Amino acid sequence: PPSGRRQASGVVTPKEAEESGEATAATADPLAAHQGDVLEGGWRVLRRLGSGSTAVALLCTRPGAAAPEVLKVAKDEDQAERLRDEARALSELRHIGIVELFGVERVGGRTTLRLAPAGDPDDRNGLTLADRLTAQGRLGLDLLDRFGDDLLEIVGVLESEGVPHRDLKPDNLGV
Repeated sequence: PPSGRRQASGVVTPKEAEESGEATAATADPLAAHQGDVLEGGWRVLRRLGSGSTAVALLCTRPGAAAPEVLKVAKDEDQAERLRDEARALSELRHIGIVELFGVERVGGRTTLRLAPAGDPDDRNGLTLADRLTAQGRLGLDLLDRFGDDLLEIVGVLESEGVPHRDLKPDNLGV
């Protein structure tokens, strides 16, 4: 985006990305994608959300979409099975605090989960607890109390369904 529009956190909202008018470049591999790139299936990358040991997460949109989606792209075929396991678990879970699965697709030859964003993509503070900490610094006790209560409730739901979460960290907690 134009230089005065990016926040200190580096978060660019979908609206800002669309208004920036940056040229798009086609890319075959979603693991190498960055803001403005267009992927197989017409997915336009709004921003890269992060990368873990199994996957890369991209906030994307495509023509006709009502709202942005997160594409969680397997780093390799060994990790693709873990993503398919995650998809099976998510398809059985229904809770406002658990991200919604829209489907599993192949994008650029890679297994990809289509997920609802875990937060408001237009929020200047970002989608995750890590984004919010970066944008705002130390959080007040009232917010920490609310986030803690929400997290414990969600972990309780997962536990009651026999679903372990292997990677609880601020980058993976939508707020």
